[in-house]
Amino acid sequence: MLAAALLLGCFLGGSLPGPAAADEIPAATLFVPYHVEFAGNRFFGETALREAASQELADFEALGQRKAEADDAAFQMELLYRKSGFPFAIVEYNISPDGPAPRLDFMINEGPRTRVNPVLFSGNKAMSSELLRSYFSASGGLRLDLGGELFYVEANVRQALEEIKTHYHAEGYRDLEIVAHPAEFNEKRNRVTLAFTLNEGVRHLVHEVSFSGTVPEEAKAGLASIAAELRGEPYFKRRRVLLRSKVIDLLGTLGYPDAAAPVSEKQGAAPGQVVLQVAIEPGPRVTLAGIEVSGNQRTRESFIANRLVVEEGEVYDLGRMRESFDRLYRTGLFSKVDMSLAPLEEEGERRVMVELEEYPAKELSMSAGWGSYEMLRLGFGYRDRNFRGSGRILRTEGLVSMKGERAVVGFTDPWFLGTEVVADLPFSYQRREEPSFTREEIGSSLLFSRGFGEKLTVTLGYTFRMTTVSDITGDITAENSDSGYNYASIKGQASWDSRDDIFFPTSGAKSFVAAETADAALGSQVGLLRLTTGYRYYRPLSEKLSLGLRYSTGLIVPGRDQVTLPLGEKFFNGGESSVRSFQESSIGPRADTGEAIGGLGFNVLSVELRRRFAANFGATLFADLGNIAPNRSRFERGLPPYASGSELLDTTLEDFFSDLRPAVGLGFLYLLPIGPIRLDFAINPDADKQRNEDDWAMHFSVGLAF
Repeated sequence: MLAAALLLGCFLGGSLPGPAAADEIPAATLFVPYHVEFAGNRFFGETALREAASQELADFEALGQRKAEADDAAFQMELLYRKSGFPFAIVEYNISPDGPAPRLDFMINEGPRTRVNPVLFSGNKAMSSELLRSYFSASGGLRLDLGGELFYVEANVRQALEEIKTHYHAEGYRDLEIVAHPAEFNEKRNRVTLAFTLNEGVRHLVHEVSFSGTVPEEAKAGLASIAAELRGEPYFKRRRVLLRSKVIDLLGTLGYPDAAAPVSEKQGAAPGQVVLQVAIEPGPRVTLAGIEVSGNQRTRESFIANRLVVEEGEVYDLGRMRESFDRLYRTGLFSKVDMSLAPLEEEGERRVMVELEEYPAKELSMSAGWGSYEMLRLGFGYRDRNFRGSGRILRTEGLVSMKGERAVVGFTDPWFLGTEVVADLPFSYQRREEPSFTREEIGSSLLFSRGFGEKLTVTLGYTFRMTTVSDITGDITAENSDSGYNYASIKGQASWDSRDDIFFPTSGAKSFVAAETADAALGSQVGLLRLTTGYRYYRPLSEKLSLGLRYSTGLIVPGRDQVTLPLGEKFFNGGESSVRSFQESSIGPRADTGEAIGGLGFNVLSVELRRRFAANFGATLFADLGNIAPNRSRFERGLPPYASGSELLDTTLEDFFSDLRPAVGLGFLYLLPIGPIRLDFAINPDADKQRNEDDWAMHFSVGLAF
C-alpha cells in the first residue's frame, strides 16, 4: 500500500513534499563535470529545483562555471518557492572549484509557507468585499491549498489589484485609487493580513451623444439608435473608440467608405456626466462600378464570383464586403485575401479590387502506425483541394495493415449548390480480418453535412455496400444470417466538438448521437435500426494533469423479418481503444470454439488521469468498463436458436447493463505531431476463468484511447 501511495503521489505531483533523500544521486551528475548538491529543501525535491533552474544550470556548465549563472539559478529557485507561497525563501550557494570534480552547493532556507487571512477592504461602496476578494482566489490570483485557504504570492497580489482596477474602470470609476497597507505577518510568519483602502471617486456615465457635421438623412435613425444604447452606460477611455467604430461601420453599410467620425468628450452639467460629441464627415457615397480579381492562378473566376456577395451596380456596403472576405478566406484555398476600393473613377463610382494568393492545392501524404491487433499499418493519400479550379476536393486514400487493407476514392463539394452544405461522394473497398471472421466490403455513400457555428455539425447520408463474410470460426450460423448480402441505409448524426486539441485534449468535450436505418425499400437485404451515442469530457486539474471521461453505447433493433444479423453488422468490444484488459473484439457471447460473435448492444465507460512530464513524455492511469449484449450466446446458454427478432431484442435489453468487464491499468505516451504513441498495460481484476479470460493485456498503438 505504501508503494502504491508513493507511485500515485509522484504521478499527481511530480514530487512529494518531504526531506530530500540523502543518498539520491542527481541524474545530471552522470553527464556533467561538476556536482550539484542541495541542502535544506523539504517542500521541493531535487528534480523540481533542477527543472526550475535548468537553463541557468546548463549555462553554468557551458560558460565556464561563472558566478553570474549560479546567481541566476538561485534566483529561479527562490522564484519557484515564492510562487508557491514561501515569501521568505532564500537560496544561497557555494562554488568549490577544487578537487577532481567541482561542486556547486545550494543551501536553501525555505522559511514558512504563508497563508492569507481574509483580505480586508475599506472605502468600497460600489463593489462588495466578497466580490473584491474573489479576484484574489481566481485563476490569476493567489493559489489555493486543499482546505480552500490562500497562499501568499506577492506577484499574484499585484495582479489581483490590477484586475480590480480594470473592473472598476469598466464600471465608470476612472479615478479609482487603491491604497495598499503594509502586510502584517504573525509571529511565526505563516499568516499574513492584507488590507486595502479604496477611494472610488465619482462614477462617470454617458449623459448624451450628439452629432454634428454633414449627417446623411439615411443615417439619422441608426445614429439615434446608437445614442440611445449609450445613454446611461459607464464611461471609460475606450468608449470613444468604440463609438467612433460604430458610427463609421454604420456609414460604411450605407455606402460611405471614406467616412470620418472623430469623437470628443466634455463634462456635463453634473459631476460624472459625460457628453460625447461626434463630428461626421461622410465623404462621397459610392456605387460599385465593377469587380476585378487578381492573383488566382488555378482557381476559376466563376468560383470566386460565387463566394462574393457584393455585385456591380449596387451601393457600397461594408457589411457585404466583410462577408465576401470571410467567404473567400474560409475556403482554405487562399493564404491572402485583400479586398479594397480603387480610386474614384467617375463621380461616386469605384471598383472593388480583390487580390488573392493561393495555397498549394495538391498534397501527397504517407503515414505509418502500429496497433496491438492490426500491428504494422501503412497509409498513403493524394488530395487535390482545388480540383480543376472549382474549389472541390478530389482525394484517394489507402491503408494496408497486417489484418487487411482499405482504399477510398472520394469527391467533395464544400459548397453544394452554392450553400453551406458539404456534399461528399466516397467509393471504398475494405477487407479486414476480425478475430472470428473476415469481412470484405465494396460500396459508396452520398453524405451531406453542415456546420452550425464552430462546434456543431449535422450529417445525413445514404450508404450502399456489398458485404461478404468469410473464414467464420466455429458453427455460429444459428445466430448469424447470410455471409454475403447487400446493405443499404440512411443515417443521420449530430456531433459537438469543443476540445482544445484533437491529439491530446485537456479541456472541452466531444459528443455525438446517431440513428441509422436499413430496409428493403432502400435496397438492403438486411433490416435494422442502429442507435449510437457517445460523450467524451476533458478537464484540466493542474498545468500538467488532466482528467478524461468517456461513455459510449449503442443498440441495434432488428427489422420485422430479421431473426438474426450478419456478423459484420454486430457490435464488438474490447481492445486498445475500448476495454484494454481484453484483446481486440473478445468481449461478449462466444461460439463453440470460444471466439466472440458480437451482439446487438454495447457499453464502454472509461476514466483516465493524464499527466504530461518533461518534453513530450506523458503517462496515464485508467479504468475501463464495457460489455456486449446479449452477454451469452444461445450455445453458451444451452438453448435453441432465436425464434424471432423480438426474442433476440428482449434478451439484448435484459442483458444491456450486465456483465460489464473491467480494466485497470497504466499507460505511457510519447507525443508526436501526428498524435501520441501509446503503450498501455491493463489488468483484469475479475477475470472469468470459465471463459478463459486473460488476467492482463498489453497494447501498443498510435493515438489516445479516446
